[in-house]
Amino acid sequence: MTTHTLPKIRPLSDLRTSIGEITAFVDEKQAPVVLTKHGRGRYVLLGVEEYDELITHQNPASDHSFPDSFPRFTSMDALREKLEVGLQDIAEGCTIPLGEAMQEIRDKHGL
Repeated sequence: MTTHTLPKIRPLSDLRTSIGEITAFVDEKQAPVVLTKHGRGRYVLLGVEEYDELITHQNPASDHSFPDSFPRFTSMDALREKLEVGLQDIAEGCTIPLGEAMQEIRDKHGL
């Protein structure tokens, strides 16, 4: 079973002072870091293996580990929109405990 870590969001300026910490997160968690500029997502830093997996998923004929029902984003705008909805839910108190949310995701996507 593959587990997925949510991306970390950091300001682009952190690359100057925290490059080691940022790359360690990408390597250890095998998760992307979204780099923001003026509060908006601008770049995504991810490991080569994750990049290869992402490219493989864009080819429907390829063999991949994600179930077909797993959400894919066709653009940063789509990802940003989903993140904004999530942040609005948090602001409105529409949250559930992490363990419960993770179990819902596993059940929904057969993970």
